Amino acid sequence: MVKSIVKKKKNKTRINLLPLSDKINTARRNKLIVYLIVLLSYIFILSGYDYIIYGKTNNARTVIFNLNQKLETIRNNNIIYTTIQKAILNKEKIEASLKKDSLIINQLNRLKKKEYKKFIEIIKFPMPDGIWLSSLSSNNGNFIINGNSLSLKDVSVYIKNIKKMKIFKKIYLSGIEKKIKKGNNYYTFDLKCKL
Repeated sequence: MVKSIVKKKKNKTRINLLPLSDKINTARRNKLIVYLIVLLSYIFILSGYDYIIYGKTNNARTVIFNLNQKLETIRNNNIIYTTIQKAILNKEKIEASLKKDSLIINQLNRLKKKEYKKFIEIIKFPMPDGIWLSSLSSNNGNFIINGNSLSLKDVSVYIKNIKKMKIFKKIYLSGIEKKIKKGNNYYTFDLKCKL
């Protein structure tokens, strides 16, 4: 006979009291728990990664926002700086034009004083009896004498007398006209005198 080799364990016998289906369910549950743990850890890792990326993008957004604000203040400061520069340039132009104007005014005042003195000399200078002056004016250093005379001879004598004063370089008789008023004849004349 064939001897069966069966070792007996020291009076211990195993008896499976659980039904077979519970063993399978337990194995399935354990497998499902492992899958859930892996899935939850994967979700946790992804959410952590997303949180880190969101934090980085949020930090980048705040940095960009701060840089945009600084850029805007720089632009505003640049606009203010350019307007100040324009104002300074305008001020310098105005000051230069005021200096030029003041120089011109001073020169005109000097000319007026000289012209005034010459006007007084012309008026004080003795005139022939038949001449009377109607106006004296000056234009760019040239004097214009408008007057009236009873005769042409008086006009020529007056011109000779002015030449004797040696105030003017040249004297021109620019116009003479005969007029009749209430039966009386007289002449109006215009003299241009250059300094």
